[in-house]
Amino acid sequence: MALRIPRPSLFATDQLQICTRPARNQRSFSTTPVVRVIAPESPRFIPVPQPLQPKYPPRPHVKGFLPVPREIFTARSPDKTTPEYLNATTPEPPAPTTPTSTRAQTLNAGGAAQVARSEWKRRLASIRRRNLRESLVELHARKQRTERATAARNAKRAAERNEAVYRKQAEDERLTAPSVPQWMRRVRVGPVPDPDREARLEQKRANVRALHEEYRAKRLDTLHTLYVHARKFITTEGDLQKEIEAVFVHTPQQWAGLAPGENIWNAGPPSTVREMLSSQTRKGMSEVDQSSQGQSTLHEQRLQEIAAELTGGKIVKEW
Repeated sequence: MALRIPRPSLFATDQLQICTRPARNQRSFSTTPVVRVIAPESPRFIPVPQPLQPKYPPRPHVKGFLPVPREIFTARSPDKTTPEYLNATTPEPPAPTTPTSTRAQTLNAGGAAQVARSEWKRRLASIRRRNLRESLVELHARKQRTERATAARNAKRAAERNEAVYRKQAEDERLTAPSVPQWMRRVRVGPVPDPDREARLEQKRANVRALHEEYRAKRLDTLHTLYVHARKFITTEGDLQKEIEAVFVHTPQQWAGLAPGENIWNAGPPSTVREMLSSQTRKGMSEVDQSSQGQSTLHEQRLQEIAAELTGGKIVKEW
């Protein structure tokens, strides 16, 4: 049989440290008292100055959210605190119609548990009716208190704001404020005075009326021009056929040698460059012809304008 030799323990060093040692008084070289109660691994081993105001623990975060409370007392709903509404909402149960003899037979037949359960349900229903009535009254009273408090708070804030807005300037502010033009000081009192406001507004109204009249005159002139040109409009199938026969001819040679007309085949040769220049510069014409032609054209334009003014509409030149 083999002899087993005991191995040295891994915690021999720890066992050696447990031995008692004689206590010795150590003399400190400092006058600061040594804190022996707090271990080095403690966070309080090194003193850290704390603020005078205590730190309260933060409010714990609650998961989820509360639903929006239901509006019970709406503007269109009736008054839910009247006895009529409460009686209609929580009516009392009808009296039991079971004969006494039948109930006695039920009790004798072993229905005591069922009767007890019915009584328990009846008590619960009575408690629910009472709670509903009291809750309606209390909620209505709380709503009125809340509305009164809100109205009072709003009125107080409005009064404070009005008092701050219309408060007069303090004497120290007036004495220490820089110089401000007189017209800027009136802003605190009210709007800047404008003595010519009514005259300017009347002038603007007159301008607007003139613009409307001009726009109306243009519309009437356009409408009259449309009416004058309407006699040449093609409105029937016969007019369309007549215009097609006049414009689209079968033998264009028949227009040769005749006076220029409206047809594309009867328009004549195009104007040359010299003719176009002479029409603008009046070259190649005598002074008498130029003056007579210019005077005749001017008289025609004047007569046309006068006739248009007299008739109240535009006149189309037909000749």
